[in-house]
Parts: sequence; structure tokens; C-alpha cells
Amino acid sequence: MSPLGFYMMMWYPIPLRSEFFAYQQTDQQAISRPLQAFWSWLQPPSEMMQSYIALLIKRQWVWKYIPWVQSVYIANSLTFNAVRENSNIDFFIVTGNRRLWTTHVLVKILFFIIRLREKQWSRALRFSADFFVTQETQDLSRILLTPSDPYLVYWLAHLVPYYHRDFVLYDSIYEENKRLQYYLPGFPFRQTIFLWIDVLIWNSVVKRFGERIMYSLFGVGVEYGAKVCSLLFLRWKKYRSPALVPHIRIAPWLYKSYDDKRKWYALQREVYKKTDKK
Repeated sequence: MSPLGFYMMMWYPIPLRSEFFAYQQTDQQAISRPLQAFWSWLQPPSEMMQSYIALLIKRQWVWKYIPWVQSVYIANSLTFNAVRENSNIDFFIVTGNRRLWTTHVLVKILFFIIRLREKQWSRALRFSADFFVTQETQDLSRILLTPSDPYLVYWLAHLVPYYHRDFVLYDSIYEENKRLQYYLPGFPFRQTIFLWIDVLIWNSVVKRFGERIMYSLFGVGVEYGAKVCSLLFLRWKKYRSPALVPHIRIAPWLYKSYDDKRKWYALQREVYKKTDKK
């Protein structure tokens, strides 16, 4: 697959810094691109994109009050510059250790309240958080598909930092996933996609107070209860609408709910590789 192959099969605009995003380590040939291939990255954000960015900036403050949220990253269509009319706003969330399920429930409740307040029930401009990992285990290589998983690799490289509980010199998500270097040899292990949004760094008194209370035997019970309630809700949801329930990955350090299309992307990669050889 050429460095452009991934973006071609995804119908995504091609980033200006294509040397960061070559999928194969052996594929180093220079590729000339027509101006229209990356014109959207040179222009200011579209009116639709501006509405998404405005909402993200408006609601950025909520994260400083949610206990155990260590870091929040924007992911998926926004970071790939592929926003459509029905796109939602996807977050990747790093939680405190041993508080994965409590954080998951708190975030879901907050998002539900925001939708009620804004009367926003459509998919567009709607917050979605379906990917959580704990702070101590941010290495996602264990969920890579074999022998290839181009989507997860590019997804990681396109994360946009949005909130940090404390100041960080380097985003640990990149440090923990240095396996990216094999697939993306030019990747600098730092943010490479920007959305004109400054990272919020704030550790509020409310957040610290909630964490102090809940890091106790009582907090352990709440975490267990949050896990049981979440799993029962997922089972009920699957019973009610089995065809609509997305793929779910659960581990002590991970919660991921998604419509897993990575196998399809991996298959598409093989098709593009054969096409490139012709």
C-alpha cells in the first residue's frame, strides 16, 4: 500500500505531512500529489467544522469536574478532517487506575444531561465516549488485529489532545504506543493533527475532593456496582436490539464499544497493495 492508500480507501483528505503517515516501513518513495488532494487542509475550517469546534470549546470545561478523568482526546471523523452532516464527536478517555467503570458511568450520565438540556437527540453534534483505558495501561498494541490493523494505527496517530488533569510535557499515549514506529516510521510521537483548540489543563477542587472520598473501601464498592450496572444495561440493550448493539471489548484496563470495521479496513489494505503492484 502506498502512503496515500489508507486515505484513498477511507475517502479522507490527505494530510500535508504525508511522511508521518506512510503505512509500510519499506515504502519510502516520494509521491507527487495534485493540489486538490490536500486543498481542504490548506483552507480555513468549513462552516460545519467550525460549528463542531465551537461546541468543543464551549463544553471543554466539563472535564475538569469529572473525577478520575486523567486525559481526553478527540478522535475519529473530526481528527481525520472528515466531518459529515451526521457525524458525532468521539472522545478517547484515560481514567484513573481501578476506576474505569465509575468514570464510564459518570461520563455517560453527564452526556445524557447535556443532551436533555440542549434537546439534541440527533447523531450530529452529539458527544460520544465509547473508548476508555486506565492510566497505567495505555498500550493498545494488545488489541491490534493480526497480521495488520491499519485503522487503529492511523487512529492513534490522529488523536488530538483535548484535556489533561495535570500538566504533561509529553502525551503518554504516544510514549506507550511506540509500536507505531514500525507502521509509521516518520511519526514524531507527539500531536500532529490540530483542530484550533487549546488543551485544557485543570484539576479542580471538586474533582480532587470527589477522588479523595471515593479512593476508599466505599469507592471500591461503587466501582463494582458501576461495572455490574453497566454490564446489565449492555445485556438488556443486546436483548432489545441485538442487531444494533456494537462490538464490545472489555478488560480490567479497557472498555471499548464500537462497530468494528477494522477487519474490513485490513482487507481493503490488501486490495490496495495488490493494486499498487500492478
